[in-house]
Amino acid sequence: MTDLTPHIDRVYYEANYPDIAAAGRDAAEHYTTTGWREGRNPNAWFDTLHYLSANPDVREAGINPLLHYLRQGQSEGRQAMPHGGGHHALLGRLEHPAQTQWIDTAPDAPVLEAADIADALRDALAAARGFALALSHDNYLAISGGTQAVIADEQRKYNGGGWTYLHLSPTRAGPTLAEIGRAPMLRMIHDGVGIGVAETAEIVAAMASLPLARIFIVHSLLGHEPNDVAALSEAVDAARNIFWAHDYFAACEGFRLLRNGLAFCAAPPPESMACHVCIHGDTRPTHLARIGALFDRVSFEMVAPSPLARDIWTSATRLPVRAARAHPHCRLVPVADRAPPQARGDAVRVAYVGMPDTHKGWPLFQDLVGVMGASPDYTFYHFADAHALRPLRDLRGVAATVRPDAPLAMVAALRDARIDLVLMLSPWPETFSLVTMEALAAGAEVLALATSGNAAALVAGSGTVLPNAVGLLAHFTSGEAAARARARRQTLTASETLLWIGTTATLDVPPGATMVQDPDLRFLLDNVTRRAHRRVGEHVLDVTGGHELRIVSRHAAPADLRPELSDRRRLGIALGRVALDGRSLPPHDSRFGAGWHMSGTAPFWTGGDARLDVTGARELALHVSRTAIYWRTA
Repeated sequence: MTDLTPHIDRVYYEANYPDIAAAGRDAAEHYTTTGWREGRNPNAWFDTLHYLSANPDVREAGINPLLHYLRQGQSEGRQAMPHGGGHHALLGRLEHPAQTQWIDTAPDAPVLEAADIADALRDALAAARGFALALSHDNYLAISGGTQAVIADEQRKYNGGGWTYLHLSPTRAGPTLAEIGRAPMLRMIHDGVGIGVAETAEIVAAMASLPLARIFIVHSLLGHEPNDVAALSEAVDAARNIFWAHDYFAACEGFRLLRNGLAFCAAPPPESMACHVCIHGDTRPTHLARIGALFDRVSFEMVAPSPLARDIWTSATRLPVRAARAHPHCRLVPVADRAPPQARGDAVRVAYVGMPDTHKGWPLFQDLVGVMGASPDYTFYHFADAHALRPLRDLRGVAATVRPDAPLAMVAALRDARIDLVLMLSPWPETFSLVTMEALAAGAEVLALATSGNAAALVAGSGTVLPNAVGLLAHFTSGEAAARARARRQTLTASETLLWIGTTATLDVPPGATMVQDPDLRFLLDNVTRRAHRRVGEHVLDVTGGHELRIVSRHAAPADLRPELSDRRRLGIALGRVALDGRSLPPHDSRFGAGWHMSGTAPFWTGGDARLDVTGARELALHVSRTAIYWRTA
């Protein structure tokens, strides 16, 4: 008699049916006796209900469907899964985004009015060279993801260049624009610190007078009310309005342009039959009207992270924009002092990176693990946030989270695990694909489906691009994937890593002029700009009658300039001497306030905005012993 135990994935079964695990039942015993009758699946590659539905002779005979498949169904050509694998099941669960549960994510933070917001920004505005107001769909400090990492880097680069940065996101997270008539509360993050939540009207009122250069940036409209977005742009009265095409939400609520979540549609006319049969078709005209009204009010420049995304966006939307351009989020740079992974002869290490979602190709990867997981040629891995890891037999989960203070965490995790091959299986054209860049920086080869957009474009000529799922499976079952990976191990000669380039902050900076040495040193006495004069190599400033002096300069973290470094301190200028009325202050003197990196002896660094108590003093003298290298911002 055929033993079903080797074909029942205990990890998969217990993860998908926690009631069985809670009852202490053995997965194989439960599925064999009652689980199949309840329509449960024994593993990721066999669909019980489909097999019984497609094979009425098996259903009427009352035979365990997995047993029948193993004994004779497989040899007879009967299918273990519907055509399209997990896609069939996905269609059965399909629902419109409007039916999706909106999540209230309001933090334990104060609700601010216009005066409170102005107070929170006052000190930063006094010292700033410019003001950036940016919008996206969630809290980039708490949520891990590609767009979030981009925003965190943008904020760092703007701050380093002397700009202050206010980020807004709706406190109700959802998959569409805000419901008509229900304006969202907005969460505010100022220069990387949460300050509270507010209504749009209060934020608009606080923007009434900004005596600075201004820029307005939209990274995502999910959860936003377009009329409120236009009002914010008008209140800021920005010299430039930038709209980022991180996805195709401007063309459809299905922002990946996947018809019914499955196949790329290229955004056909909303009156087409293709839209008529899609779950997004009924609401797309209203969605497009709301987006169009925003672009009629705000003169946007559209920026995409790749030429491919730029071309798809402009073709899919036809919205009026002042310009449409491409600007990448990061680039690969060589690391001369780090050896590449050593050549090995063990199993080829294959990884899926990120959330286990259909739009990232997880069902296809799951099928591949089901077919090839027991092969001695391959070891399969899943890298993601700990909560997103999905247990499967023959799959090793590795928790790794990209955060503002650890932007290269995924690169390090992939490198430490010595991953040979990262799969990019997206069925839609990725606009950039941070995962692909992380994989390349970690020394892995990338295998991409032709449908994956910029992921495929990034690796064309160096990695492997396959046409479809059939080609993917053949690439592995033939042994070609293993042979190619092992041959590549012998030829790795250099290491690279990712250099984030600041996104909007560097839009107009020529690629060869991204760094600057001028610290742009400025002084504010009680938040009023004061001019210093030079005397024998020192900056000398009259501080008579003042209380707090701010020493303001450009700043940068060493790790932002050389990603292989771990030092993420904000470094402004190094001071060899700080003197009040001719008396040098020792390190750790009580007059030093916030914004200093103190050591036992001079010189010591400021953090770009260092505070000093000058109460009762008449003259300040500073000797700048060293400056840093800083990012040039537009």
